[in-house]
Amino acid sequence: DLYTMFWRQLSVIGTTMGSDKEFERMVEFVKSFHIIPIVGSVRPFNEVITALDDMKKGGIMGKSVLTF
Repeated sequence: DLYTMFWRQLSVIGTTMGSDKEFERMVEFVKSFHIIPIVGSVRPFNEVITALDDMKKGGIMGKSVLTF
């Protein structure tokens, strides 16, 4: 909900690490060794506050995924 994000002055922060070439090498590595990430929770974006609360409490093991 972009409206809520705007009025609450929330931020979405992402990171990038390395070059495009390094990213391609990482993707090939993940594919070749069949690495599968551990997903701890999947929530719709409108439950972002609940997801953040769970992360702060340490209640999630693995990735926390928000769907749009």
